[in-house]
Amino acid sequence: MRESRKLYPLLILVTIALCSVAAGSNFFIRKATSQDNRPKTSLRAEPEPALEGRVFGVMDSTLVSDDRKTVLAHPAPNVHLVFDVPEAHKGSTAGCKGDDCTVSVFLPAAARRELTSIWTAMLGYLYRSKIEGIPDAKTQINEDREMLTMIIRTEGELQKLTISTPGGRRLLSKGEAESLVRFYRVSAEDLIDKVIQYKKSQMDRKNSSGT
Repeated sequence: MRESRKLYPLLILVTIALCSVAAGSNFFIRKATSQDNRPKTSLRAEPEPALEGRVFGVMDSTLVSDDRKTVLAHPAPNVHLVFDVPEAHKGSTAGCKGDDCTVSVFLPAAARRELTSIWTAMLGYLYRSKIEGIPDAKTQINEDREMLTMIIRTEGELQKLTISTPGGRRLLSKGEAESLVRFYRVSAEDLIDKVIQYKKSQMDRKNSSGT
């Protein structure tokens, strides 16, 4: 009986400790959930298509000026999707010739508008981050969050749009939407890097001339 009484305080302490751990876990779960403010979409989950397009595009990398207004007005890349047509569909696919058969699919106007909008936003975000400098960490975090929100929203909007593929008409897939936005992001980063290099070369030239 004495041994049992000695164990009571220990059992109470163990119980309190377990409750504290559980409460702490719930706190972190609630905190993580409350911080997950990414926009939710009502898109129905679609299976990935058997035939998915690859992004192909070109960007005019000619710099007219390195000032902010001109950089943000730089033309967006011209992109389309390229499909590798499988053997079973080669005979019935228009424009398919030879063994190496690919078909180019151009994006609808709504997709081009969405991508042009995110392109301008990305250039502004990168220009502020890499060239002008963001004044403090809080502002940087807020701008990062806004950019991420725009990317997620754009990918969601793209997945609502219909394209004509060698396999028939369908919605843009999640993978295609992400690849399109990624292409624009990488292109924007490349352009801003060129602006930085241009500014550096201008500064070096000015220093070497002694003016």
